[in-house]
Amino acid sequence: MRMKIAELRPAQADEDELRQFYEARMVTYAADYPSRQLPTYESWAQLLRTPTSLAGRQRMWAVQVDGRIVAAATVAFPEQENRHLTITEVRVPPLRK
Repeated sequence: MRMKIAELRPAQADEDELRQFYEARMVTYAADYPSRQLPTYESWAQLLRTPTSLAGRQRMWAVQVDGRIVAAATVAFPEQENRHLTITEVRVPPLRK
């Protein structure tokens, strides 16, 4: 088993990378929020490709095991309030914890 952590840049990522990133995140959302409806890949990818979010500029990392994305991390840098903080999210599927 070979693990690699690399920054994911949505604007440069190919469709397969984005879909794997989406699937890794949605597995964790489904486990953490079972009653919440998950976004479609298309709506999620469109938001991901938007340069900034309400939370500010974002950087993302993908964790790959044997060449497949299995976990994800996102750090947002608020541009308005609380500029000295970051909003960090790490998503690891239950079977990999």
